[in-house]
Amino acid sequence: MNITDHIIFIKGTDKGRYPYSNSLLVKDETTALIDAGAGEERMRKLATSEKIDLLINSHCHEDHIAYDNLFRSKVCIHKFEAPVLRSVKKLIELYCEEGSLIEEEMTIFIQNFINFDGIEVDLEFEEGYIFDLGDTQLKVIHTPGHSRGHSCFFDEKEKILFSADIDLTSFGPWYGAIDSNIDDFIASIKKIRRLKPEIIVSSHKGVIKEDIDAKLDIYLEKIYERENKILDLLQRERTLEEITKESIIYGDGKIPESLRWMYEPMERIMIEKHLGRLFKRGDIRRVDDRFSIV
Repeated sequence: MNITDHIIFIKGTDKGRYPYSNSLLVKDETTALIDAGAGEERMRKLATSEKIDLLINSHCHEDHIAYDNLFRSKVCIHKFEAPVLRSVKKLIELYCEEGSLIEEEMTIFIQNFINFDGIEVDLEFEEGYIFDLGDTQLKVIHTPGHSRGHSCFFDEKEKILFSADIDLTSFGPWYGAIDSNIDDFIASIKKIRRLKPEIIVSSHKGVIKEDIDAKLDIYLEKIYERENKILDLLQRERTLEEITKESIIYGDGKIPESLRWMYEPMERIMIEKHLGRLFKRGDIRRVDDRFSIV
C-alpha cells in the first residue's frame, strides 16, 4: 500500500498481530526498511526484490527484528537497544531474570523464532537524528516506555509518523519487559501527540488517518484504567501474586493456554510496575508482601 510516492506500507502476516509486525518501506535515493518482522515469506520476497540500503529498527523486540538477518543492509537502532540486537541472549534477559522458572522456555521460544544469535549494528542513533533518504527525511523521536530505546520516525514534511509499538491497539500500552517504564510511556504518548501527525503507521494496527488525537487519548487512558482496577482490588490487602491472577491486563480467559507460561509473568511485571508507581505517589501502602490503599 502506497502512502506517498516514496513511502510504502507493508502489512505483516496475520494483520501484523504478534508475533508479527508491520513494516514501512521508503524507496527514495536511499532505500530504507523500518522493522523486519512482517513474516518470513514477505521479508524474503522483499530481500530478493529490493536493494535495501538501510534497515532501521524501532527497537529490539523479537516481532520487529526476527528477519533482520535476511537483509544485507546497514543496520540502525537506538544506542540503548544496540547491545540487545548484537546479542539475542540479552533479549531473553529483558523478559526474565537469569535463573527464573521461565528462562529455559523463553530461551527456546526466542531461539526458535529468531534464527540468529546477533546482528552487527552499523549505526547507533539518538533523539533527533535525521535519516536523509532524498526527498524523504525521517527524524528519530526517542519514545521510551515500551522499551528503553524504543523510537518512532517522523516525516515532518508529510506529517507521517511510524509509531512502532505505541501501536494504538485496543489492548493498550504494553510494558511487560524489565526495561519498560510506565511514566516514560505516558510521556512518550504525549510527546508524539504534540507532533500533530496527520498519518500514523503503527506496528500492529496499521495506517491510521482519522481521529488521531482521540485515539492517542483512548490508548493512554488504558494505563489509568488499569491503575483504577488495581486500586479497586486493593480495597483489601492483596499480594502481587493475587493481583496478577486477576488478569486485569491480559483479561481472564484470553491468554492461549500454550503461551500462559509467557504471558502470566509479563502480566506480573506490568502489575509490579503499576504498584511501584502507585506506592511512589502515596496511593498505596505495603506491609511485608501485601499491598492496600492508603
